[in-house]
Amino acid sequence: MLSVSFFELKIWVHVCFISFRDMICLIRACKTAADERAVIAKECALLRDAFKEDHQDYRHRNVAKLMFIHMLGFPTHFGQMECIKLIAAVSFPEKRIGYLGLMLLLDERQEVLLLVTNSLKKYPCCWVFCYLPPLVIQCCLFV
Repeated sequence: MLSVSFFELKIWVHVCFISFRDMICLIRACKTAADERAVIAKECALLRDAFKEDHQDYRHRNVAKLMFIHMLGFPTHFGQMECIKLIAAVSFPEKRIGYLGLMLLLDERQEVLLLVTNSLKKYPCCWVFCYLPPLVIQCCLFV
């Protein structure tokens, strides 16, 4: 946990990436809706920059932040391809965040779902049905 004031955190957001927990604390510390929108706009700008620079070490953390921002009701369409990249990753924790992001950030009208469907087809059926949430399977396989 950070033990600095809200105004010091606002300055700190410009300097470096913050953790998911610190981002939540920063948003909760906002007094007005305008402050909250400003903090989320700055964090979205940092996330866009991170996605452009292709920070692979922090991709799963950035998609988790993006999912939280989406649950707050802000637009997060710029992170859809990051979910696809996480789904194509080798490690299981990254795949898990990718599929969770897929369920939240995409709907059945998105053309990106074709990429997900193709990536699911290359895995054995037992893997798909054991590890994926049923909503993802239903959304992707029966489109």
